[in-house]
Parts: sequence; C-alpha cells; structure tokens
Amino acid sequence: MKDFEMMKRYIVDYNRYMCQEINEVPDLEDMPTNPQYREIYTLLSEGVLACKQKRNTENILFGQLGLGLFALRQGDFVSIEPFDLTSTSMVAETMRYFNHFIRAMSKTVEEIQHLSESVKKGDFTVVVQSGMWQGNIKQMITEINALSAEINAMLRDSYTNGLNLAESANKLKSSTELISSVTAEQVASLEESAASLETLTGRVRNNTEYMHTMVSIASEAKASAEQSKVFANDTILAVNDISNTAKDISNTVKIIENIASQTNILSLNAAIEATRAGAAGRGFAVVATEVRKLASRSAEAANLIKDFAERANKKSNDGLEISKQMIQGLETLNIKINETAEIVESVLNASNEQMNEITEINHAIAELDKSTQENSISIEQTNCVAEDVATLANQLVKDANSKKFIRKL
Repeated sequence: MKDFEMMKRYIVDYNRYMCQEINEVPDLEDMPTNPQYREIYTLLSEGVLACKQKRNTENILFGQLGLGLFALRQGDFVSIEPFDLTSTSMVAETMRYFNHFIRAMSKTVEEIQHLSESVKKGDFTVVVQSGMWQGNIKQMITEINALSAEINAMLRDSYTNGLNLAESANKLKSSTELISSVTAEQVASLEESAASLETLTGRVRNNTEYMHTMVSIASEAKASAEQSKVFANDTILAVNDISNTAKDISNTVKIIENIASQTNILSLNAAIEATRAGAAGRGFAVVATEVRKLASRSAEAANLIKDFAERANKKSNDGLEISKQMIQGLETLNIKINETAEIVESVLNASNEQMNEITEINHAIAELDKSTQENSISIEQTNCVAEDVATLANQLVKDANSKKFIRKL
C-alpha cells in the first residue's frame, strides 16, 4: 500500500513536471519494495532526467534566441550558433531559421550599405540583389533599386542635357561673337555713313544757300532786264522823236532850199531889172547881189543842215534798229533769265526736298545707330549669358562625369 501511494504521488509530480507546472520532480524517500513499482520508478526517473536535460538544452537555446532577438531589436544582425547542433527540437529548428534569416538580412543590409557608400562616392551602378526575399523586403529592395535607377536616369539626362546645353551655348556664343563682329562693322559703317552724310548735308545746305542766292540774282537780273527793256523802249521813243525831228528839219531845209532858190531867182530878176534901170537901179542891183549871195549861203547852209539831218536820220534809224535788236536781245535774255530762274527754282525745290530727305535719312541713321548700339549691348549681354550657360553646362557635365552611373539603358 505504501509503494502504491509513493508511486501515485511520484506520477502526479511527474505529470506536473511534464506539464511544466513544476521545475523539479522530488525523488522518493524510499525505493518501492515492489519490483514492478521499482522498475516503473526507474523508467520514470530516467524519463525525468532525459526531459530535464532536454529542457535545460532548450532553455539555453531559448536564451540564445532571446539574445539574438534582443540584438535584432537593437538593430544588430547577430547570428547565434545553437548550443546543441544535434538538437531536433522546435527551438533548435527555429534558431536555424533565425540564423538563416539573420545571414540573409545581414547580406542584404551589407549590400544596401555598399550601395550607400558607393552613392557617397558617386557610384550609382550598384544594385541590391533580392535573393531569397519575398513580400515586403523584396518590395523594399525593388523600390531601392528603382530609386537608384531613377537617379541613374536623372544623371544620364543631366549628362546628356549638359552636353546639349554646352553645345548650344557654344553655338550661341559663336553666333553672338559673329553677330557682334558684324554689328561692330555695321556701327563703323554707320559712323562712316553718318560722317559722309553730314558732309553731304553741309554741301546740300551750301548748295541750297547758293540756289537762294542764284534765285535772288536771277530775280535782280530779271528786274534789270525789264528795266533795261523799259530804257530801250524809251530809247526807241527818243530815237523815233529824233528821227521825226530830223525829218522835220529835212522838210524845213527843203522849204529853206526852195526859199533860197526862189530868192536867188528873184535876185537874178532884180539884178536884171536893175541893169535895165541903169544908174537908178544900181543900188538895187547891189542889194540884189547881196541877196543872191545870202541866198547862196542859205542854200549852202541848208545843204549842210540837210546833210546833217540825213546823217542824223540815218544814225537815228541805226539807233532804232540797234534799240530794236537790244529789245529783242533783252526779251531773249529775259526769257533765258526766266528759264534760268525756273531751273534754279526747280533745283532749289529739289535741294530742299533733298535736304528734307537727307534730314530724314540722318534721323533714320541716328535711330539705326541707336538701335545698333542697343543691339550691341544686348549681344554683349547675350554673350555673357552664353558664357555663363557654357560654364554651367561644362560644370554640369563635369559633375556628371565625376559620378559613375549606367550611361546606356
């Protein structure tokens, strides 16, 4: 009965131990006297010992696993070798999975660290391998690689854009330098044109003043010609009066000649009659002789006057003809003066129009010179911008070349 109670109590403690309600199974104070009970007790004691050893091993494994989990919680990936490599318990198997996870995670973290260090050094060609990972970790690795690929694309675009920008900037700089050279030549040409046009303006202005003077002289000449024509007409009138007077004198001389002829005839008759009268007519004969002499002298004087009158008339006619020719000449001169005045007036109007056009051209050249100067300033500014852009593009290409990235897709 005593053996039965001892075994019963031992089995209860054994069950509690196996259920991990207690940590120890108390040994029996006395060995059972019953051989069968003794054998059962021996078997149970051996089981307790084996279970205790296994439990101790699992506790150690749990402790190791706890240390690994604690290190993982702190952010460290620590691989734990199992205390008992031959153990096939769930804890040992769990530790094997845990160590596999830690090694894989350590490798992935090392690759990510290598990626980070490479990025710091400007190398963007490193790729993190997904390995055995699935799920969230694989998605994270994929996103990291996608970010690296995006950075590579940005660097490729930056490099390509830098090259294109540098090429465009160099072309722009070359174009602005060419335009600047052409603009400088244009400025020089405009300055020469402005100087030449200024000289031409002075000459046209002087010509215009000369034209004004010529118009004034032509007007004065026209007035003088008109006055000379008036004088010539007055001369013709005077010559006509002289000619008429000469004609009157000639007519008067003819009358005097007739009178002298009549007087001479009468004096001859008187002399004849005085001769007939003899001594009584002698004194009358003397008078008749004197009258005849006077008539002769009157006739001679009349002939002289007639000759003078004829010459005066001839000269008057010559003067009249000359006066008419002079009037014709003056009329021709007046016509030529009018034509000259019209030509001078036309030249003056043309000079005025030319002066106005030159003034407008001067204004246009001044505006063009101003625009050219402004264009020159703009070109210089554009050239500076092109140089800055070229410098920036070269720096961009240099920065891109300083980094290692996948240049081709």
